[in-house]
Amino acid sequence: MKDKSQIQMPKEQRLILSLGANIGDINTNLSMAIREFERNGLCSVKLSKLYTSEALGCQPGTPDFINAALSGTWTKSLRETHELCKKLEVDSGRPSQHQRWSSRTLDIDIAFFGNLQFHDDTITIPHAEALNRLFVVLPVAEIEPDFEIPGIGERILQYMNRTFSPGQIQTIRKTAKRLEKI
Repeated sequence: MKDKSQIQMPKEQRLILSLGANIGDINTNLSMAIREFERNGLCSVKLSKLYTSEALGCQPGTPDFINAALSGTWTKSLRETHELCKKLEVDSGRPSQHQRWSSRTLDIDIAFFGNLQFHDDTITIPHAEALNRLFVVLPVAEIEPDFEIPGIGERILQYMNRTFSPGQIQTIRKTAKRLEKI
């Protein structure tokens, strides 16, 4: 059976990444990830504001996470994209083998890969938890409000407004700031 992650996608598709970190030099690590995606061919780049969220599932006292979304047009395969995400995480100081629900210098998740729906032992697209997490949905809705969610057929901004309460949305919006230029 052919590896579905290498399925021929249109020449360009919309790549939407969820970025996060809660330890180390967060600004530098996020900036490095953005630069490396651009260097590897991400075009028409959009970057959300940075949002602060509680460290979901982590031990009490774990620092809050800083989250953002990055999108652009992309021509690389899903497997190449996944490998680049993992490489950049390690380059930022995150161990390649790490405990789930732990602090991290950089976390890059492929939230959406065009209109692809895919699952294997290492990758699930759309990201399995993306639509359950306001810290993913809000930054994506900020930069790609008309993005149609694969398999659902609803635009991400409509989905956010239907799924999350106005109070939840307002609370996380209050934390928004721009990435500092380095």
